[in-house]
Amino acid sequence: MSQRFRIFISSPGDVNDERRRAALVIGRLKREFASFFDITPVLWEYEPMLSSGHFQDIIDPPADADILVLILWSRLGTPLPERTATREYRGIDGRAPVTGTEWEFESALAAREQRSGVPDLLVYRKQGEGFARFSRVDQLDQIRNQWESLQSFWQSHFEDASGQFKAAFNRFTTLEEFETQLEQHLRELLRRRLPELLRRTTPAGEGARIEWWSGSPYRGLQAFDREHAAVFFGRERAEREITEALVKRAAENKAFMLVLGASGSGKSSLVRAGLVPDLMAPGVVPSVDGGQTTWRHVVVHPADLAPSPLEGLAAALLRPDALPELAAIGYGQSELAALLGGPPAVGAGPLRVALERVAAADPHAAPGDRRVGRLVLVLDQLEAVFTSGAISDDDRRALDAAVARLATSGMVWVIATLRSDFFHHMPDLPQLAELAAGLGQYHLVPPTGAEVDLIITRPAEAAGITFEKSARSGVSLAAVIREAATRDAASLPLLSFLLDELYHRDVAGRDRPGDVAGREQRQLTYATYNELGQLEGAIARRAERLVQELPPRRAAVLPGLLLSLVEAGDASSAATSRVVREASITDPEQRILAQTLVDARLAVADDGGQGRTFRLAHEALLSHWPRLRDLIAEHRDFLVVRRRLQAEAAAWTEHGHEDDMLLPAGRRLAEAEDVLLRHGGDLALDMVAYVEASSAAEHDRQRRAHEVGQTALRDKLRRSRRFAGAVSVLLLLAMAAGGYAWHQRTVATESRNEAENSYRLALDQAAGSLQQLIDGYHEGIVSRPLLSDLAARSRKTVEGLPGEPDDVTAARVQLLGVLSFASVELGDVATARELAGQALSLADGLAARHPGDSRWALLQGQSRGLLSDVFFQTGESAEAANHAREALAKLAPHVAQNPQEELAQREFMNSHRRLGLALRSLGKIEDAAAAQNAWVTHAETLDASQPGNPRWRRYLAEAHEELGDTLQAHGKLAESTSSYRAAAAIARQLSARARGNKDYLVLVTGTSLRLGDILLQQRDWKNALAEYQVSRDTAQQLTSSDPSIYLWRQGFAIAYQRIGDLYLLSGAPDAAVAEFARYLELTLETQGRLPQSNNAFFDVANARQKVGDGLRATGKLDAALSAYRDALEMTVDLDSRSIKNSRWRKSLANNYQRIGLTLEAKGDKAGAMAAYKSCFATAVDKLAWSPRERWPVDVTADCRERIVQLGGELPR
Repeated sequence: MSQRFRIFISSPGDVNDERRRAALVIGRLKREFASFFDITPVLWEYEPMLSSGHFQDIIDPPADADILVLILWSRLGTPLPERTATREYRGIDGRAPVTGTEWEFESALAAREQRSGVPDLLVYRKQGEGFARFSRVDQLDQIRNQWESLQSFWQSHFEDASGQFKAAFNRFTTLEEFETQLEQHLRELLRRRLPELLRRTTPAGEGARIEWWSGSPYRGLQAFDREHAAVFFGRERAEREITEALVKRAAENKAFMLVLGASGSGKSSLVRAGLVPDLMAPGVVPSVDGGQTTWRHVVVHPADLAPSPLEGLAAALLRPDALPELAAIGYGQSELAALLGGPPAVGAGPLRVALERVAAADPHAAPGDRRVGRLVLVLDQLEAVFTSGAISDDDRRALDAAVARLATSGMVWVIATLRSDFFHHMPDLPQLAELAAGLGQYHLVPPTGAEVDLIITRPAEAAGITFEKSARSGVSLAAVIREAATRDAASLPLLSFLLDELYHRDVAGRDRPGDVAGREQRQLTYATYNELGQLEGAIARRAERLVQELPPRRAAVLPGLLLSLVEAGDASSAATSRVVREASITDPEQRILAQTLVDARLAVADDGGQGRTFRLAHEALLSHWPRLRDLIAEHRDFLVVRRRLQAEAAAWTEHGHEDDMLLPAGRRLAEAEDVLLRHGGDLALDMVAYVEASSAAEHDRQRRAHEVGQTALRDKLRRSRRFAGAVSVLLLLAMAAGGYAWHQRTVATESRNEAENSYRLALDQAAGSLQQLIDGYHEGIVSRPLLSDLAARSRKTVEGLPGEPDDVTAARVQLLGVLSFASVELGDVATARELAGQALSLADGLAARHPGDSRWALLQGQSRGLLSDVFFQTGESAEAANHAREALAKLAPHVAQNPQEELAQREFMNSHRRLGLALRSLGKIEDAAAAQNAWVTHAETLDASQPGNPRWRRYLAEAHEELGDTLQAHGKLAESTSSYRAAAAIARQLSARARGNKDYLVLVTGTSLRLGDILLQQRDWKNALAEYQVSRDTAQQLTSSDPSIYLWRQGFAIAYQRIGDLYLLSGAPDAAVAEFARYLELTLETQGRLPQSNNAFFDVANARQKVGDGLRATGKLDAALSAYRDALEMTVDLDSRSIKNSRWRKSLANNYQRIGLTLEAKGDKAGAMAAYKSCFATAVDKLAWSPRERWPVDVTADCRERIVQLGGELPR
């Protein structure tokens, strides 16, 4: 049984921080020496305060303590009464009155003489100026009296006025210095008190060695837990900083701490074996209302949260070592989960009752104690909430709200650990992200060399283990290992694994009954260290040795099992560990193999009451076991698809196997079918069923489509040889776009009507196919020569038929419109306007022949809108505005008479969009805002009249976006921000209602980006960053679902550019460089996919310019100049392709300006002058603006001023 050991802390009230540090130190030593001593701190704030006597009467007398620690700074404390009913309070010389501090020290000093040197006395004096807080003269007098009393006491016992020492004491200036001294001194005093029989002498005669830990003091690849706190060393600084920050946060009713760090940095061990025991130690957390705190704690692991986080959290809270009192008051798992997801006020009541019961049942409570119950909730490896495909977005939001409510309840302290590379996902948990702001997060850095030394040597001391010294150099193995570990910041898990393996080979292997020599040796050796592969190779050698020992049939199923234990969210993200339920492993050989990995300490088996689970022992295996690392690289595509399937299959099951939830035709279904074919045995049964159902549905759809197509071919596509030749190009386009297979071209035409129907059908097919070709050209998929050739040949087929019916004319209008856009893409401005004009002329003719027919009125409005678009895209904004007004005038009566006709309503609002854009480009900001406000009003009216139609809400969001752009250009930032917020709110509402809808996700991406832009302009860094992160994460979600779509990839890349701009403007250029580098990486990847896309080419040019901006801000001028010149070369190329693109031309001028700035900074004024003149000579539309080109607003004016400043003449 442990011997009781009391450490009395004596101090006045001006050293409260030091008292807390002392409590932390005593808590650590209590764990370290738990086998021998029951160490108890005596702290007056943790004794029951009874109204029947003075508080000093309640405290155990310092004379009965084993050690007294005296801490002084600038005051001595409050005088005690001379006598109470319990005892008399006098000084050692009989004086009265005395302060509590004086009496405690002097009574301990007197007892020391009577008890043969017990208690030991440790005295600490803080150096540095004291602080005087007063509002009255008498208070200042009290402060002076306190100082004089302290000085008198000090001179009496420790150091007289002449500086002569009377007794030993210690000086300190900082908290860290005090903590180090106190821990060293207390540890040495405790060691001296250890029973003599526990001391052993090492074979080399190195002196006393004390052993108090049984078994390995290292954890291998597993985390240290609370029961291992006695051998957890090296992270005291982090423990202290987090504890103090968390105490401050709790005082603000925000008891939440997010511990961030790289994979393998030791976050879990720090929290579970360091932070939790510290918080629960007496004296560390301030008392509540003068009472004491009874703590409980619970650790929630990733396996606990899937598939239902609230159910998992409830199950964890009900564990026997957590809050089983909740079950006693009638809350089972389901009821508690519902409570956690309900209103805060409802959930607080049962939690308070349960914690009151915890406090009341505390076995350490003394009569009269006032106690409160508190819970420490640890959410370990929070990244699992983001990576698990089994956790839906709704469940994630519910967990976010529940944990945030707990952390702000005043009853629960929440600590979460998260890998740093997943921090950008925190906006998905918005309430916890807010709590984590400021002091709510702690970034755990790799341990220093001194800390690594403690990690290696202190657990060994606890277990009575030594390290061999080299016979040649005399260097200890511990020093060699420390040197290797400090070279690699990510080596902590390797270090822990190596030390544990050394223990099992060198110590556990020799500690056998009767092996006295082996037990006495207990030394970790160089031979074993080298045999294991030293620090870097230990994990790989251990794992490979296991593989070599497997029988062939078991080795064959190893890849499948390993892949089941890892997951990857997308093609670029790091792989993470994955929890697998034993019940889901259907192969008996894989089950045996899983247990083999557990026995080899490469995997861990858990059972939280819901079935046994397996997981990798540590994610260090992912990067340091080459076999597993290569396996992940080889099968990354499978891992990405499997994770997506897991989420989609879960949603399909949740919605009752609805057909609408099945995989759509295309790439996603093809990937899923391929995974099923190649890895069917590695998929869960629900995923297999989901893919099979999706395949069956698609096969059925194709069968029905084929039957319909065959009927259409037989009934409608018979035509003459002459007519088939006239539409051969259109048929070719239709075939290229996946249209009809034209195999009946030789069938004779039976009637004029059939020929006309066939012609109209062919025109419709051709228009659709040609539009696809334009889109493909825009994205770089279709070459310019091919588009040019097919567009030219297609023009020959729209001359019409003599006396053709109206439907055929309407089809010609549609194809002419598509052809005009093809001409715009090809840079043929004259042809584009001519074709758009022909289309309008045909539509006007139809409307004139049938003045009451709404179809032709709508076509007429669409054609005017088309002509407006063509003029706008070819640089004639005034003409574009005129035609947009005419389109609105033609459409207004039609939409008024037909409010339910969606096509007409959409065209009407598109005309508002056209008019606003054209007017804004002309600088008529107020007129543009008026047009867009009219659009907003119309969309609001439609939304109010048809609340079930989400299309109008989407148009309303887009209207607010465009209005925000215009207001921003007008300098009305507040109004612009309001408009952008309205757009973002609608977008997120739509996305939340239709989860997974790609159109709405695109809308969220754009609205969040715009809102971030306007917040950035107002220097609201925090909220701008949050919006950019929402945009980035949503764009990443889109890109992950289909990487082939250029606009999604572009949106993903642009978010990094915006975040880089934010860091640059807020004074963090190094962070900006990192974001810009990622921007460049993504744009280069996209351009590699789409080498013919002008837009992808421009993105790369812009990214190079941004990298240059970042490098220039960090002072790396040569590297910046190189980046700018690369960007310049690309924008010169772009400008030669199309002089009509105002953004490209402004970017060209900007690159000249940036080169000038850099050369001027380097002292090359001649080179700078030449660059500025090239900038000034580049004709730029003053109204051309893009958020990617924020500065300067007027690049021409900027370069003009710089030329003048350098004394140059402006070019003519």
